[in-house]
Amino acid sequence: MMNFLKWTFIKAWPVFMFIPILVIHLILMFSPCFNSNFLCYDNSQINKLISFLMQLSGGLLILISIDSNIELFKKNSLAGMIKSWYEIRP
Repeated sequence: MMNFLKWTFIKAWPVFMFIPILVIHLILMFSPCFNSNFLCYDNSQINKLISFLMQLSGGLLILISIDSNIELFKKNSLAGMIKSWYEIRP
């Protein structure tokens, strides 16, 4: 069981990081709107917000993947490359 939890949080986290976003989406879509204006949004606004969050997390996932591939081949990270580029400025 402990090995599964380690694998879940270390290796398979990209798959499981979208689950909280989907749960929030379902809660906002199907929760009734009572008398307050707090959390009372139109479904199209909720869909736009969730699609923005999904695109943002997908872009971050791609950046993390690129960074890990750079580390594999060049033994340098993306942050290290940006830092060295910034250090050689005139």
